[in-house]
Amino acid sequence: MKKLISVALLVPFLSLTSCSLGAPSHQNINIIPSAQNATVYVDGNLVGEGPQTVSMGKSQEHSIMAKCGDSAGTANVTRSFSTTGILDLIGGFIILVPFIGLTAPGAWKLNPPTVSVGIPDESACN
Repeated sequence: MKKLISVALLVPFLSLTSCSLGAPSHQNINIIPSAQNATVYVDGNLVGEGPQTVSMGKSQEHSIMAKCGDSAGTANVTRSFSTTGILDLIGGFIILVPFIGLTAPGAWKLNPPTVSVGIPDESACN
């Protein structure tokens, strides 16, 4: 009976420090190149031509390139703590339990959600 009570009390405390485990590990990012027919790359991989919506993993930062001919523009998508990540951090301090949720990609969010990529010489796109 004591074990059952211990587990019943432990589960809510652990859930306060691991909300991010249930949060999505990917986020959609809108990419808008300055030229509508520019080729778009994310982390060196071709994703398509023109404006794109790309699902990106939250566990790392990403680089974006829009290219027409020899002219290319770049942008970066950075990451910061999400609301659930902040809640996990606060819960970890209050309960003094390891910050389990902070190890999950759901503890992060990508910024900015919409990226405009300027191409210096748009005449290369025609």
